[in-house]
Amino acid sequence: MKFIGDYQILREIGKGAFGRVLLAEKDGHQVAIKETLTRSRTALK
Repeated sequence: MKFIGDYQILREIGKGAFGRVLLAEKDGHQVAIKETLTRSRTALK
């Protein structure tokens, strides 16, 4: 099981160039978590 803080990650529900959206759960409530990717300025060139 993977966790981000107190939230259990259930699955990835979307992905793009700048990050991804994860379906997570805490205390029986489902939420979407957006995880953004960070890149150095040189990686963007």
